Amino acid sequence: MRIPDLRTIERAKDGDLNAFEELFRETYGSIYSFVSYMMGKEEAKDITQEIYMKVWRSLKGLSSSTSFVPWLYRIATNTCHDWARRKRSGKVLSMDGGIKLYGTEDEELEFQVKDKSNLEEDFERIEVLEMVKREVGNLPDIYKSVVIMHYLEGMEVGDIAKALGIPRGTALSRLARAREILKQRLRKYVDGEV
Repeated sequence: MRIPDLRTIERAKDGDLNAFEELFRETYGSIYSFVSYMMGKEEAKDITQEIYMKVWRSLKGLSSSTSFVPWLYRIATNTCHDWARRKRSGKVLSMDGGIKLYGTEDEELEFQVKDKSNLEEDFERIEVLEMVKREVGNLPDIYKSVVIMHYLEGMEVGDIAKALGIPRGTALSRLARAREILKQRLRKYVDGEV
């Protein structure tokens, strides 16, 4: 995710709805993708709506506009955890018909067949991507969030630490542990055991 313009963030903090809409459009795709990986595609739209409602209500309290992206991911992470707790307790409500969302839900795996002779390779590549995605989705949340933020969203470890409210070293160790878990889990596919 590219860092939104600091002036736009400041205007949104002052209550400018147009500036908030601009922030929303610039960040929605990345946040929706993050939530999809964390919680699954079925609930991603509702959870993402809840995140942006929280962002709107809390934006005035953001201390520094330069920390907007880690702050946004912290809200997203906490909302995912809250949603999971509510789901376990049976207290999840759908927010369909809430605010209008931008972006598409089906941007995840776009793939074009250019040369039919490579069709088998293309399907194998998609199969591998789906397998990796499934294994990332099966990681415990503390590892899943750092993997998604770092590898899929391109966030630096320092920003991940800020977003999660943990020391940089903890973010690094979680990332290393997640890679080790994935390596072990994916080894069975590489070795042809599945």
